[in-house]
Amino acid sequence: MPTQREGAMERRHFLKVVGATAGAMALPRPARAAYKFKLSTEGSDTHQTTIWARAFADAVAKKTNGQIAVDVFTSGQLGKNKELLEAISMGGGTVEIVATGTQDLVGWVPETQVFDLPFLFRDEGHYRRFWASDVANAIWKKMETKGFKYLGSTLIGTAHMTNNKRPVNSPADMVGLKFRVQASKVNIETFKALGATAVPLAFSEVFMALQQGTVDGQDNPTTTIRTMNFWEVQKYLSLTGHMLRGGFWSMDKKVFDRLPADLQKAVLDAGKEAEDYEWKFVQDDQAKSLTFLKEKGLAINTPPSMEPFREKVKGVAALVGGNLPELAEKARALK
Repeated sequence: MPTQREGAMERRHFLKVVGATAGAMALPRPARAAYKFKLSTEGSDTHQTTIWARAFADAVAKKTNGQIAVDVFTSGQLGKNKELLEAISMGGGTVEIVATGTQDLVGWVPETQVFDLPFLFRDEGHYRRFWASDVANAIWKKMETKGFKYLGSTLIGTAHMTNNKRPVNSPADMVGLKFRVQASKVNIETFKALGATAVPLAFSEVFMALQQGTVDGQDNPTTTIRTMNFWEVQKYLSLTGHMLRGGFWSMDKKVFDRLPADLQKAVLDAGKEAEDYEWKFVQDDQAKSLTFLKEKGLAINTPPSMEPFREKVKGVAALVGGNLPELAEKARALK
């Protein structure tokens, strides 16, 4: 495994890459903006959510001629996503925009769990079409009733499994492993069905939990494994591709509603522009990240068949209940 010094060098390298990307898009910020918003993500300075955030901040500045300034805070500096959302929902938010996953919103909008169902989406193209579907739009409307304005999505990517014990080639290899999971019933029940012990943890706590052995493994796309430096504290990468991962951008709806109509449109247009930019970045990056992880010494395997995994988790939607089975059928039917 790489030394701490090597890990630090790699982090500096990727900070330079992302910094150069953001710098190329950056615009001069006027001295006085009419509106100043804080944007928070638990992702690192090179994480996918940060790619979106910086693209969004630059696009907003451009589209509003500097009337709106967005300050980006990474690595959970301002708090965990769920805590910040709770504050917004109660009318006392300290930030205006938060990067969230389904696990953060499930207490308000349990339908968001459909985006995490295992083996539901055929590929990332199918996944994105669902994000733009009428079914998804109904979820965004429900978010508004809970105090959150949906600004756009972040592609996290196709999830695979890493751990420190052994390669995962079948569900039998999952038995006895402790996996960090997102704190939603879909994620918990998925890993329980596969035979692992599911340990819900906030995203910002994963690296330390892996380092200290609190958990044996985690599941994320190759880009995340790279940008969050999980490769420093894991030995095995199993290319299971068991689910797609994405994120939401939630803005305090009260703050959004107070904006003039032209600035509201600019904010939404900036969210779409950032979404297009970030999705392409991640789709291009995942294969590159896999090469990087191989070079860093992770032992990489591909299970001979995913059918045993599919069989184990086919009842997860029904187990979670509510209208999740219905939403899953609509997702499967989407062309």
